[in-house]
Amino acid sequence: MNHDLNIYCLKVGKADAFVLTSDGGTVLIDTGLITEGSKIMSFLESQHIQKLDWLVITHFHRDHVGSAAMVLKKIQVDHVLQTPFPHINLEYFMYRMVLKHQGIEAIAPDETMDFQVGDVSYTVLPPKGNYEDDECNNSTLILTVTHGKNRFLFPGDAVSERIAEYLETHPDRCDFLKVPHHGKKEKELDRLLKTVQPEYAIITSSTLMPEKKAPEKRWRTQAWKCS
Repeated sequence: MNHDLNIYCLKVGKADAFVLTSDGGTVLIDTGLITEGSKIMSFLESQHIQKLDWLVITHFHRDHVGSAAMVLKKIQVDHVLQTPFPHINLEYFMYRMVLKHQGIEAIAPDETMDFQVGDVSYTVLPPKGNYEDDECNNSTLILTVTHGKNRFLFPGDAVSERIAEYLETHPDRCDFLKVPHHGKKEKELDRLLKTVQPEYAIITSSTLMPEKKAPEKRWRTQAWKCS
């Protein structure tokens, strides 16, 4: 019998930060902007999360790696997974400095890898590289998460070339989709939506109405209750 998997989509503006918790442990996918680190840490503390089994940085734009240095300083992280393609900015350098200081060797896969957290299975699909356009976004890691009969797709900020690359080898349906690149219209987005046919989709673009303090959203399998 599978235990619950909870997915928390943190409200950190036009940026990504997803916390996945189960009886087996906790995974954080991306860390929002550098200004959102305290919010992420407050959320982890509110859930009595004392360590991360995996920290995943899909790519190195500021809205994904922004608070990684703070997270690494403030909480124990067992494993760090990152795209193999660097992108130079202050947040990237801070992240790399903290990794070095703490003696953590980040995993940068160049082929498909899998890991397990309790009864939750994670598949990581690395980019091939040599993209003609928007190399940083196209170099995002894509994660699929499987729990029981439920399947979740986290494509980071993948844009057209990367989406097409993904669909060539993984034309699978999913129950939940993190819409890539904050919902921006991309050449391959329609094909992605028609192929994966998600029951639920989320767009991380919450800066449109900053005056409204909407709560973090939480999905719980297997009943698909939203609270």
